[in-house]
Amino acid sequence: MIEEVDGMKLLKLPHQIADYRCPVNGICDIYEWKTGQRIPEGLLFDSHVGFSCISNRSNEIKKMLFFTGQHGVGRRQYEFWQQHIGFKLITGEGKTFNHTLKTIKSLVDQEIPVLLFGLDMFYLQYQKKFYQTSHIPDHVVMMVGYDEETVIVHDNSEDYPVKIPIAHLEKAWQDEGTGLSKKNAYFGIDMQAPEKSIPLILKQAYQQLAEEYLRPKVSLFGVKAAQRVIAEIGDWQKQYAKQDLKQIYDFIILLTGSMLPESYESLMTQSLGFKNPHQAMRDQFAAALVEYAPLYGNQNWLKAATLFAESGLAIQQFVATCIAAIKADHYEVSSVQIELLQRIQLLETEALTWLSK
Repeated sequence: MIEEVDGMKLLKLPHQIADYRCPVNGICDIYEWKTGQRIPEGLLFDSHVGFSCISNRSNEIKKMLFFTGQHGVGRRQYEFWQQHIGFKLITGEGKTFNHTLKTIKSLVDQEIPVLLFGLDMFYLQYQKKFYQTSHIPDHVVMMVGYDEETVIVHDNSEDYPVKIPIAHLEKAWQDEGTGLSKKNAYFGIDMQAPEKSIPLILKQAYQQLAEEYLRPKVSLFGVKAAQRVIAEIGDWQKQYAKQDLKQIYDFIILLTGSMLPESYESLMTQSLGFKNPHQAMRDQFAAALVEYAPLYGNQNWLKAATLFAESGLAIQQFVATCIAAIKADHYEVSSVQIELLQRIQLLETEALTWLSK
């Protein structure tokens, strides 16, 4: 039920802190609200392992490498969990702020919590570490209420609901961040009849992730994409200008941060203020598999975890070569880089094979 007190409307949902897992924290809150059980965030958010490669010479970044599968972060991630958990997704992006604000208030009135996607923490006053100091894009909060001057949200780093002044929300929501969404993107989560077996949800989801990596239908994804990059990377220096290669490498660095996206420039200035291993969340997923195997999985999860931990270290080594290339302004691909990509592909193939069993 929605509560109304002194002009404020508020949905009362359970909530837990889940640092660095903002995209799925709200889904886990809603699932607990509807079922009385909680799916650990690490088993959802950190699980989107895989590989993707998108090439487009008309883009600012000519070749984009992702150490994630087809579902990554954003709309595709929510559509993926929609089919396994069971909820209706109500979404929009790119509209004017006033139109979007009216829409998300209407969803809350219908007792549908709303994920507000793509916020810049620079404008969120309660984010003491980043407010007015660091631009950290693509943050996600869950709107659970509002009043005349604020929206009320669950934030994955806060114990209790917090208020965002509407003027601050407009600024935080106005940019497209790293391109994962357009401005003013939202996802209403209408979870009326979710699947109540957490082991079944995870088993079916992980089997799909493994199938998409091991037997992808197109060469943009999975093992086919990894093998294509391994075959082509030695020719990149001939195919792309130096500035293009710098952008390709910086994009790899940016999206492999296990905690937060972190560019080459941020690494050099240490603007985050804490360690952010560039292991593309393999370290986080491995730890989650080990922790929750007794509750929701099996011994195969432990075998997969060992392999993902090794893969994460190999990804970190590959990212280190990208950092060194930018620092030296020299982009000739080495045999070490190719060997690391080959090792990552072999480790991930074995890990996902075990995870799917």
